[in-house]
Amino acid sequence: MADNKKHEKTALGIAYEAVIKLGYTHSKLVNLNEGVNFHTLRNIRDEKKVKKVTERFYLKLFFDLINKEYNRRITSGANGAVSLLVVMKNILEAELK
Repeated sequence: MADNKKHEKTALGIAYEAVIKLGYTHSKLVNLNEGVNFHTLRNIRDEKKVKKVTERFYLKLFFDLINKEYNRRITSGANGAVSLLVVMKNILEAELK
């Protein structure tokens, strides 16, 4: 597996790492959305170049999953909501660079 510290440089990498930490496996992601495929997930994991439109699709998917978990934690009072908010902020900052 690629060094995940490198992912911190890109919005897609930050989002991918966060989604994996939330417990989403490649299999779960493929089953979740018909547009997701193993090959592209491996490319993202390995920090290989993906097309801009593909990057946008996966970034939106990952961000939506993080946001969904953030909302779940906020409404249930579960711990970790603030850390997810920080992750979303980091994704947005990386995207604006």
